[in-house]
Amino acid sequence: IALRGKEVMDELNRKETINGNKGEGCQFVPEYGAWMIEATPKRPYTGYTSDLLRVERSMRLRRKRMLTALGENEVAPTM
Repeated sequence: IALRGKEVMDELNRKETINGNKGEGCQFVPEYGAWMIEATPKRPYTGYTSDLLRVERSMRLRRKRMLTALGENEVAPTM
């Protein structure tokens, strides 16, 4: 377990701020432990069926962005 969740989260949020309005955004917030990060879409989903098309794309995007902030020997297990 890498206890650098805050460091990774701060880096990811900094990158999101720099690239702010370029399409779909993410928000990274602390989760239960110091090693956990929760990634949420910056724009909430609505009750329209068109948002169902955004869900998987958004999940892939958040995962991809998370992996860019990890070290060479780190992994981000998902649950």
